[in-house]
Amino acid sequence: MSLFSKAIFLTAFLLLDAGHRLVAQSSPDSLVLEDGTILVGKINSLERGELTMDVSFSKSSIQVDWNMLKYLSSQGLFLVTLEDGEHYEARILGFSESGIDFLIQNPSNRISRKTQLQAGDTLKAQKSDVLLFYDVNQTFVSRLSGGLSMGFNLAKSNRLRQFSIKGNATYNANTWLLNSSFNMIRSEQSGTSLIRRYDAGVTGLVYLPKEWFLLGWINFLSNTQQLIRLRVDSKIGFGKYLVLKPKTTWMVHTGLNFNHEDFSNELEANRSEEFVLSTNFSLYRLNGFEVVALMVLYQSLSQSERTRSDVKVDVKYDIFKDFFIQVGTAMNYDSQPTAGATNFDYVIQSTLGWKF
Repeated sequence: MSLFSKAIFLTAFLLLDAGHRLVAQSSPDSLVLEDGTILVGKINSLERGELTMDVSFSKSSIQVDWNMLKYLSSQGLFLVTLEDGEHYEARILGFSESGIDFLIQNPSNRISRKTQLQAGDTLKAQKSDVLLFYDVNQTFVSRLSGGLSMGFNLAKSNRLRQFSIKGNATYNANTWLLNSSFNMIRSEQSGTSLIRRYDAGVTGLVYLPKEWFLLGWINFLSNTQQLIRLRVDSKIGFGKYLVLKPKTTWMVHTGLNFNHEDFSNELEANRSEEFVLSTNFSLYRLNGFEVVALMVLYQSLSQSERTRSDVKVDVKYDIFKDFFIQVGTAMNYDSQPTAGATNFDYVIQSTLGWKF
């Protein structure tokens, strides 16, 4: 065989091998549902009891009830969270209606010491024990979720104009989570003062073993009812999931809050340090309803006997595909408000929105 022929043969062999590897790497994931439906595409995540998958026949990802799966096949690498709170980097080796076999990849030193699992070992788990998993290599957009909703009221009487807009976005990485939210309410009416209430915040969470986590939170509030031009709360602390189920989560967290307040009554800005205790409870996929409740208590460490609290409750109902209606309330209490302000304020909103 001539040198030229050998070169052609080697090139063809390398191209075929590369093509084979490419096909192997891009092999689609597949699902079989209890009713016999077969879905082929790319699995992104399992969260809140719903498996998210990209398919060719839909521009947006589809969600499949985890309990409806009869078979699953995937070549993907996932970060898996089990009911015991442990996190594993693994591939799905086998799947049945009752259990799953995971092929462990790159276990941490702590996991190896605790479970004696090494790379290449098999971990057997019940289907009901799998709470979450995320494709380690999924894109930024596929890790992003959230919603946007708006409400508007208009009346000829006293030329009433009320407008509200609220939204949130969550980015879920392999070992941490970032959530942002905002809520704006503006009301104008002849013969009364302009009412404004702006609330926005960013929360960062780092996952720890046994369903513990570290938490950082910065929140901004402007409220004409309580004469707050701007309040900035900066919290740091830690917490734990008391309940982490596909349809229910309940977490508590504690730490310190550094409070800075600027008032519209020309008084000096106020700075204080506070002990903070909060709890967050969520119910998902409850016959189309979703309920999220948050309560935060602040006890001042630098101002004698000052106590504050924030309570938020939102009820959302899916009406069509990605559209929803939402009714929510937010309440703020301050035992020592600034001069001329009320110690309690609340709002009730109803909005129409879209989730992504």
